[in-house]
Amino acid sequence: RNPTRFSAMAYHANSASEFHEAVRDLETKKVQYVLWDASFSGNGLRTVFPAYRQPPPDQLIMEPYLERHYRQVAFANG
Repeated sequence: RNPTRFSAMAYHANSASEFHEAVRDLETKKVQYVLWDASFSGNGLRTVFPAYRQPPPDQLIMEPYLERHYRQVAFANG
């Protein structure tokens, strides 16, 4: 079950405060596992939204949080 109110998130479509809210939800609900579809994140969004531009690394919110608090346990489909 998704611990946040967001079914999907993208920079420029979601605000920084919404990203911070999602991070807080992960923290407060002590989420053990996160499923991240990396093929449809970052610059992968350009396959559907050609004008999408990934923010610079210093403006990312979710990715640094996930990298600091979780470790990869599986990888599928390439």
